[in-house]
Amino acid sequence: MSRARPPDIETDLWHGAPSMVTILPIAVLCILFIWLLFPIPVLVYQWLQVRATSYRLTSQRIIVRSGVLSRKVEEVELFRIRDLELHASLLERPFGVATLSLHSTDRTAPTLALEGIADAEAVKQAMRTRIRVLRDTTRRIS
Repeated sequence: MSRARPPDIETDLWHGAPSMVTILPIAVLCILFIWLLFPIPVLVYQWLQVRATSYRLTSQRIIVRSGVLSRKVEEVELFRIRDLELHASLLERPFGVATLSLHSTDRTAPTLALEGIADAEAVKQAMRTRIRVLRDTTRRIS
């Protein structure tokens, strides 16, 4: 008989980062107004912001790390997530990226957006499956 892994051991299920497509509108504006010189630092800062953001989905929670000058780490327990919303703008769709919004009962982050993620539908399904497993486990224990 094979033993299932205890639900309290946290394992990585997915990790990713925003696509550079998320700064495309700002990049276009900066190129159009490059003659003003101020768009260059704006574009560099936006690029650094995207590069400094990472997403990690574990068997227990979702973790978002972000920040260029100061660091912010946002964590939401998966069992707290009540709804998942997928949005792909007209600009994102040709590049195969989307924004996955998580609506939860978490007090510090009731809505958490994972912007510009590739294969967002697969990430959403993995998260949905794991949320169901956690809820079923919680129901059996209580």
